[in-house]
Amino acid sequence: MKIYLQDFVIPKSAKFYKLTKTLQPETIKRCLNELSKEKLGYFLNHEIKINTTTPSGKKATVSSACFRINNDISFIKNKKIKEIKHAFIIMIEFDKYLAIFKKNCSDPFWVLNEYLDLFTSSELSSYIDETNNPCCEKLSVNGMSVGKYDILRKSYEAHNLMDSLPTFNSHRLIPRTAKFSENKNNYSISINTNRITEFSAKDSVQNIIDWCFNFKSRIENNKTSQFMEQFSSSIDLKNLPSEIIPTGVLINVNRLIESLDENLELHYNSLPISDIRKNHLLRKSKELLAVKKAKKNTYTLIERHLFLVKNEKSFTFKSNSLSKYSIFDANNGTRKSILSFLNLKGSFDITFSELSYFYTNKRLYKDSNMIQNVRFITGIYEGVKSFEYALTEKGEKYISKTSVSFPTHSLFHRV
Repeated sequence: MKIYLQDFVIPKSAKFYKLTKTLQPETIKRCLNELSKEKLGYFLNHEIKINTTTPSGKKATVSSACFRINNDISFIKNKKIKEIKHAFIIMIEFDKYLAIFKKNCSDPFWVLNEYLDLFTSSELSSYIDETNNPCCEKLSVNGMSVGKYDILRKSYEAHNLMDSLPTFNSHRLIPRTAKFSENKNNYSISINTNRITEFSAKDSVQNIIDWCFNFKSRIENNKTSQFMEQFSSSIDLKNLPSEIIPTGVLINVNRLIESLDENLELHYNSLPISDIRKNHLLRKSKELLAVKKAKKNTYTLIERHLFLVKNEKSFTFKSNSLSKYSIFDANNGTRKSILSFLNLKGSFDITFSELSYFYTNKRLYKDSNMIQNVRFITGIYEGVKSFEYALTEKGEKYISKTSVSFPTHSLFHRV
C-alpha cells in the first residue's frame, strides 16, 4: 500500500536545526537509506525534496520515508516471535532551517551533522512569547559542577516558576527541559535536544509546515526570555578561548544506561555483561577523571587507555580499552561500541580551568553572571574600620599557655 504526504497526521513535536549548507537530493537519499536499512520489504513512502506550498502561502521542501520494522516483544522470552511496527521520518526544509519529525527510527543528526548547526539556548528561549503571558510550570536543570557532594540534576514544578523560582545561584544551573503555557497554548522546550513540542492534536503535513514557520517567526522576532536568561547559556565550542583547557571529566554511565531501551543490551567481550562488572562500571563512573596532560587538542585521562579529543563542534573519547564494551541491538543483531555510543549520546561532563565554563550533553555552556553574583554577595557586607589594622587572623606566634586573650593586632581580638 502506497502512503503519500497528505496521508500523514503527526504531532507537533520536532527537532529544529540551522542549515549551514543546502541538502542535496543524494544526501537526503543516503540519509533515508541509512535510517531504514533494517526495514522489512519496500518503502511505504519515499519522497525526496518535494516542493510544497500551504494554503497560507508558506513554501517548504519536504522529504519523507515510511517503512516497517521487526521488533522483539518485550514480554515474550522467545526471540523468534516478533511484532511489526511502522516507522516514519519527515524532514522539512524551510528557509535556512530544518525540522525533523520521526518515530521508531534513529536520529538523522549523526548522518547530517556537517550540514547542521544547533541553536544556542538563548536562541531557543526566544520561542517563548513574553507578550503572551507565559507561565513556566516545569523545569529540569543540570548543575555546573561534578563534585562528590554536588547535586547533578534537579527538577522544579509550580503554578508559575517565573514568580516562585529562587534566582540566587541560578546562573550555575543549565536548563534541560521546560514546560510553558501561554493562554490556551501549551508547549515544552528541550534545550539539550533542540526539540519543541506543542501539546495539541496531530495535524496534516501542510499545517505542520505552517507551525514550522511559526517557530521561525518566534525565534527571529522575539527577544531572549528574561526568565531563561538568568541561567547559563550554551555557546559554540569554537568560542572557547584557547588558554582555557579541560581539567576533569565525569563519564555518566548511569545516564548512558538510562538511554538504553528494551532492545539494547550492554555487553562485554560480545556477551551480556555480568552484574559484578556492570556494578564495577557504575562505581567507576562516579569518579572524576583528572586530565593528566595535554597535547594540542588531545587530553590524557588514563595513560595509554583513555583520551579526550576536542573537535570542531564537540568533544569525543578515544580508547582501546573501552572497545571490549559494546551496545547490542537485539532487534536487528547489530552491535556498536560503547565508545561510539558515549560520543553519540554525549553522556559525560567536562570541567575547565575557568569555572565559568562547563560541557555537558555535547554542548558548551558559559556562566556569564558569576562575577555579578559575587558582587551581589559582597554587597551584603559592611566594612569595619578597625579591621583594617588586623595583621593576622589569630596571632598564633604571640599566644602562649598563659595567654588569656588574642593579640590586639589580630582579627580575632577585634571581632
